[in-house]
Amino acid sequence: MTSAESILLGVVQGLTEFLPISSSGHLLLFQSMFGMKNLHGLILFDLVCHVGTLLTILIFFSKQIMTLFRKDRQMLFNLVIGTLPLMGVAALLPVVEKLFATPYWLWLSFLITAALLFSCQHWSMQKAQMRRRDAFLIGCMQGVAVIPGISRSGSTIATAKLLGFSRQEAVVFSFLLAIPAILGGLSLKLLQLVLQPEKVMIADIALKEYFLGFIVSFLAGCCGLYLLMKIIRSDALKYFAWYCIAISLFCFVNFVLL
Repeated sequence: MTSAESILLGVVQGLTEFLPISSSGHLLLFQSMFGMKNLHGLILFDLVCHVGTLLTILIFFSKQIMTLFRKDRQMLFNLVIGTLPLMGVAALLPVVEKLFATPYWLWLSFLITAALLFSCQHWSMQKAQMRRRDAFLIGCMQGVAVIPGISRSGSTIATAKLLGFSRQEAVVFSFLLAIPAILGGLSLKLLQLVLQPEKVMIADIALKEYFLGFIVSFLAGCCGLYLLMKIIRSDALKYFAWYCIAISLFCFVNFVLL
């Protein structure tokens, strides 16, 4: 991996982590277009870029995070409930990781993301308070979104809106829910690296490229999250749905037909 590639991948991760178009799907798409081999071994680089965007979340939602531990214990409990489905995903990790080795199914995943974004456009039911069942259902969608091409932010925000929560509430819960998800993914991979190094495929990437990916993904993430908050206020998720359809067609032609 060259420095230019690590910078570009960092930009892709930073922007697409927050925009509802799937960061993992775009990373896999760009890595394939760059002709990179051993895509399975690039998972650690992807996780490092995710940590860069995690830092963005921690800074942007610092007030909400502090409130969780001081006042809003109910929201904290809902976040715990919403994180539980990821434990089931962890048991299927070998199967999930195989999906990162090929871009063949990206067309279908992007299409699913588009359908989710379209589904919540004109939904107007409103709830006063999030219940445990709501948090669990949103968490289940986050678990499904480990599949490349299914947007984590898009699926959780769309599900929250379909369950009757406002756009602002959906965004805040979605990104607070991302914190344990990203930390869990990184911890699991690092634990596997320590305990079972023979089973972990790590591409030969210089430490400098990891650092560049981290820094650039953080800076791009700041831009992406700011842009998303402006978009949410205008309720323009449908444009991202059309974008996902276009990317789905591109992937179908390039990775399935050709």
